[in-house]
Amino acid sequence: MTAAPTTPAPERAASGLLAPPSGRIRPEGEGGFSASWFPVALSSEVGVGQVVGKDFLHGRAVVYRGADGVARVRSAYCRHLGADLSGGTVVGDNIACPFHAWEYGPDGTCAHIPAGDRPVPRARLFPFPTAERYGLIWAFNGLEPAFDIPGFDGVDSDALASRVFDDPYDYPVDPYVIFSNSLDLQHLTIVHELRLVEPVRGFDRDAASIGYRALLTSDDFGDMDQYVKITGTNIFTMDGVLGGARFRALAAGTPTVPGHTKNYSVVFAPRDAGTPEEVENMLIGMEQFTVFLTEGDQPVLQNIHFREDTLLSGPDQALMMYLRHVREFPREELPARFCR
Repeated sequence: MTAAPTTPAPERAASGLLAPPSGRIRPEGEGGFSASWFPVALSSEVGVGQVVGKDFLHGRAVVYRGADGVARVRSAYCRHLGADLSGGTVVGDNIACPFHAWEYGPDGTCAHIPAGDRPVPRARLFPFPTAERYGLIWAFNGLEPAFDIPGFDGVDSDALASRVFDDPYDYPVDPYVIFSNSLDLQHLTIVHELRLVEPVRGFDRDAASIGYRALLTSDDFGDMDQYVKITGTNIFTMDGVLGGARFRALAAGTPTVPGHTKNYSVVFAPRDAGTPEEVENMLIGMEQFTVFLTEGDQPVLQNIHFREDTLLSGPDQALMMYLRHVREFPREELPARFCR
């Protein structure tokens, strides 16, 4: 478990209300997209020699796995006449266009034109920095990753069994709106009927993330001691104890078409926590808890109209801090240009 937070929370104003964070949070796509890691596909969706297309950054990307077994995320449209490469084929470690068979190499540059022309440097897909972790294929929105995909302090990911699933809902909001729930303490106590044992007294913050520790209790699930972190504006991790058992979970949202988000979730259990069947049952129980939380939020998120001039009250101190983090988080424009 990560050490207790150290940065004090802001004080409540004498009026009982908190001023919203100054400045406007731009929608994703306006001035670029958050310079963060985004899950683009399940690992299980992309076998060796396969390619799939995905809506990504208000455009289109392809995920393919070459003969070397490495998954790669690239902008989807051929630089020749704009054919969607999701209909193409994998040739060795290259991807070939379905229209005129231009091949693009692992670095995204055109490597072969069957008609005989020599490839030019400008014939290049955007090569998203790509990583495969937790059963997901991730792409970083930028030329180089600014931070690692978050994990759990002091735990080797190889020591954890996991269960990954993509959320069946289409969320008509940007990712940060979904994950603002994690720092909306009123929402935890009212919607999910989780009771704070003691006030949250401080927060961990750095350039990439904001986190806090909370002690809660529930009539349905028992006592919870959890450390919650949001990395970037779209990745949630929780490391804690739920009903006496260790509970670790991750969720991450990806901008697809304008104003919409695709969400993926992963739950974890120690591989040595029991027999394979017992560990699998633990994961199933954790997934059920995650789905319980999701189903409580989903109806509201389908119709929410998030306003920048919202009035925040005393219990919204954590939410105010998070909205400031989102507003100030860096963005990158270049990759999305290739995807449109």
